[in-house]
Amino acid sequence: MALSQLPPDAFPHLAAAARTARTLDADQEFLGGLALLLDGLEGRTGPGPGGR
Repeated sequence: MALSQLPPDAFPHLAAAARTARTLDADQEFLGGLALLLDGLEGRTGPGPGGR
């Protein structure tokens, strides 16, 4: 079973991410992942507790 076919009620975030990933080219996927990594290293976790 492909990740994009996972039941959204059981795996909502993973299934949505897999569906979105199909629309990205390699550069977009790499740069997006790099941005997430760098944000994590800098402690930027988004809004909410611990986020900036």
